Amino acid sequence: MSDTEIIPTSKKRKFVDIETDSDDSREDNSTINSPDFWFNDGNLILEVENTRYRVHRNVLSRHSSVFFDMLKLPKAETKKEEAEEEEDGNAQVVHLHDAKEDWEHFLGILYDPFK
Repeated sequence: MSDTEIIPTSKKRKFVDIETDSDDSREDNSTINSPDFWFNDGNLILEVENTRYRVHRNVLSRHSSVFFDMLKLPKAETKKEEAEEEEDGNAQVVHLHDAKEDWEHFLGILYDPFK
């Protein structure tokens, strides 16, 4: 015999919640509007990490073929969570999974190239 002890377990499986986000951590991650790239007349809101950028669809479409193609497509008719799109007033909200610093550099080149 081995020295390993076998402990009988219950036949019922316990539910294990693997989600790591708690309500407390969500409060710390509230979104802020970018002080540099929040234009009141903007018609597209990019949400990156915890920062929102209100910019102009035509500016992004003019300089990015990806945005040109994405913004000309009709809105998805799926659940809000699946589409990851919503409306904020007259501006469409797009959630992006990139680094905030990358978007600040990109928007800086588009809106303030001589800074």
